[in-house]
Amino acid sequence: MAGADRAVSLVKEFCAKLGWDAGSVGDVGGGGLGAVCKGVAVKAGAKDLLGETEEVQGEVASWLGFADVLGDVKGEEVDVKLQELNAHLETRSVVAGKGLGITVADLGIFAAVHEVVDVKKYDLEKVVHVLRWIDYVQSRQGVYPVVSVNKPKFSPPKPVQRAPKAVKEDAASAVKPVEAKGREEKKKKEKAPAVKKESDTSFSVLDVRVGVITKVWKHPGADALYVEEIDIGEANPRQIVSGLAKFLTEEQMLSRKVLVLTNVKAGKVRDVLSSGLVLCASNSDHTQCEPVVPPSEAKIGEKVTVAGFEGAPEEVLNPKKKQFEKIQPDLTTDASGVACYQGIPFMLSGKPCTSSIVNAIVK
Repeated sequence: MAGADRAVSLVKEFCAKLGWDAGSVGDVGGGGLGAVCKGVAVKAGAKDLLGETEEVQGEVASWLGFADVLGDVKGEEVDVKLQELNAHLETRSVVAGKGLGITVADLGIFAAVHEVVDVKKYDLEKVVHVLRWIDYVQSRQGVYPVVSVNKPKFSPPKPVQRAPKAVKEDAASAVKPVEAKGREEKKKKEKAPAVKKESDTSFSVLDVRVGVITKVWKHPGADALYVEEIDIGEANPRQIVSGLAKFLTEEQMLSRKVLVLTNVKAGKVRDVLSSGLVLCASNSDHTQCEPVVPPSEAKIGEKVTVAGFEGAPEEVLNPKKKQFEKIQPDLTTDASGVACYQGIPFMLSGKPCTSSIVNAIVK
């Protein structure tokens, strides 16, 4: 069977990352790529890779069968199978389960797809969701050669300069008779609410910087929370509480580059001090959630920019003004997974920040 040795090495690598010893696993028997991958995980006792619930374990078993088939199909059948996988991954980050945890199903199918890329030269640009998933899996392994992923280039549009509403109204009123103008201005003063400054409710007030997680542990009072120490280039790391324990393991969090909103007011979360906010992408029902990913070139402490909103940030956001709460609805990922404010990408070192979760909310 083509690629079996490399597939075994791939699964062993992931077993080691999750703390399972697969180094001594020998012959796992025949079968397709999926069966071989499962055999290694079973012998190593790698429960994380096999699925944490019965439902996920059932999905894993089903998709391992898909990996076996994909490794053997030819001609037009390759296209049919990859289109099937592409449709499945349209609303998912991984093959089995609803979160971000890679299972042996991902590894088996990844091995099979890599054989297609190496041997049959399939054009993966036709299956963009598969390509996104490949990029996610291969970023966490070192066994297979990296598949080239051409990420879209962005030329952010320049913001349209619009005359303030008040200026337009004053210009219109200038042609009215003096008496009518006086009545109009008096009416405005009586009824018009106070106009908020643009800087109070735009991305420019936020201070978002690149950080790296140097330490992570479970919150002592909440199973769904992690406490992290994050280096953002200051004299000391920031301690931040994040609700990511259901979505990522501590190992997946450690040494991870993230975006940190640094100028939120520090406060306690379940009696533990938190001095910042890790920006994460989440789908609408919050079954998928992950930190937004800075480009690899980004430097620790580098500030995120958004074209047209480059003003100086607030020293500390005022909780009474609810500034972040008003800005947050405009923070999203687009159909390519690029993090945006009002459709304009978050940029670092000339490249956009991204997530594997597309059309998501960022908060």
